[in-house]
Amino acid sequence: MTVRLTRNEPRPGYADRPAEAAISVSGVRKRYGDREVLRDVGFDVPTGQVFALLGPNGAGKTTLIRVLTTLIRPDAGTARVLGHDLRREAPRVRELISVTGQYASVDEELTGLENLVMIGRLLGLRKRAATERAGELLAEFDLADAASKRVALYSGGMRRRLDLAAGLIG
Repeated sequence: MTVRLTRNEPRPGYADRPAEAAISVSGVRKRYGDREVLRDVGFDVPTGQVFALLGPNGAGKTTLIRVLTTLIRPDAGTARVLGHDLRREAPRVRELISVTGQYASVDEELTGLENLVMIGRLLGLRKRAATERAGELLAEFDLADAASKRVALYSGGMRRRLDLAAGLIG
């Protein structure tokens, strides 16, 4: 799989300044035993762009996400996230990114606000800062009216939005 997005294009409002790639992948390979799951993957995602990674089951999407989030190391190739090499600067990459999976990972027994404050505290925010950030995100994701409801009472879409907010709390 190779996706090539143009790199170093001027961003709107930035005149002649080139856009730094938020993600840059080149020649990434990964094997599990005899099975090659990633073969020469390469693409750039410009900063500020939305990027979708699509493919059939078994195409290596999850493996690539695990590589980009530093959960596993590629066997070959290079990858940079926000300018940081995944191999040499994995802790820094983990500080800078947030990952939200396919399924919501919020506690159904807590309220939406409690979930976000708890995650903020786990990430090292002081209680006041965590509460303020949680309030901002609840408003941004149109969940302010449900902030004090237990997540078990949320619709599927509300849970998904709360999970996305949780990924942005830090």
